[in-house]
Amino acid sequence: RETDLEALGKRLGVDPLITIVGTGGVGKTSLAKAAIARSQRPWRDGCHWIDLAPLRDQSPLAPLVARTLSIALEAHDQEPLDFIASLSRLEALIVVDNCEHRLDEVAAFIGPALQLAPGIRWLATSQVPLHLSGESVHRLGPLDLPPEGADGAAARRSAAIPARPRGHRRGDGRRAQCRRMAGCAGDGAATDSGRLLARLARGRPAARS
Repeated sequence: RETDLEALGKRLGVDPLITIVGTGGVGKTSLAKAAIARSQRPWRDGCHWIDLAPLRDQSPLAPLVARTLSIALEAHDQEPLDFIASLSRLEALIVVDNCEHRLDEVAAFIGPALQLAPGIRWLATSQVPLHLSGESVHRLGPLDLPPEGADGAAARRSAAIPARPRGHRRGDGRRAQCRRMAGCAGDGAATDSGRLLARLARGRPAARS
């Protein structure tokens, strides 16, 4: 996926919305994590991860985003546009994974956010594009398998079969990725909530977990 990583690396933080599009199981989530881990851009208000796949209900997205950012959603912010406008001072990356589960709701939320909160950059993964103005679509295809009958050396050179470096121990790669991804925690634990809230239009107490 080196070519994909290089392409995303050039656009991440520059394009307001990048959507990684591909069939289920092709590696969209893994690519998003790898691109963030490789990125050297410091996000002033943090990197935040929202996974829509486990959600079973059709609750509004604004409370979910608020919880992810550790922001208390006040009564007058129940309207999505009011809440989005309150994020206008943030400079952050928000990743929305598995958007195909809530495609219309995601598009209805991110669309206005691109205008009302321009300091937020969005990275989405989905089986289909969001079809929003300003969206950059990165289409991800399956990895090439080694040709039938290829010997072991040829198989190891295939991008579809990851090789372990010499001296690699099981779990090393996962631990290294976790360290690099620490700044993009899905529960907002790695984000300094006080510093985040100080940049909002109005001061608010952090939401209780």
